[in-house]
Amino acid sequence: MIFDTIRELEMLLSDITFSGINNIDYSTIEKIEKLADRFEKISMHNIKVLLIELIQSIKKYKSDNDNKKTNIKEVSSNIAKIEFYIRNSLSYE
Repeated sequence: MIFDTIRELEMLLSDITFSGINNIDYSTIEKIEKLADRFEKISMHNIKVLLIELIQSIKKYKSDNDNKKTNIKEVSSNIAKIEFYIRNSLSYE
């Protein structure tokens, strides 16, 4: 179950990366929230925190038009943190 959830997150991040951050809609944010809840249920609190940070940065990017450059860097950084976490998690499979 853990690795299935991680793989589902990988696919979602891949979709975000290839479709572009500008194309993230609120259904994608809902999917991330659901994954965060699933990680919480299986006691993977660190990745849940990373996902919540990603959600917040996406919402900030979408709502704050004055600091797009800074906000896009924050979203990208959060995606990179999650990717790093996933790579380390899957290395123990």
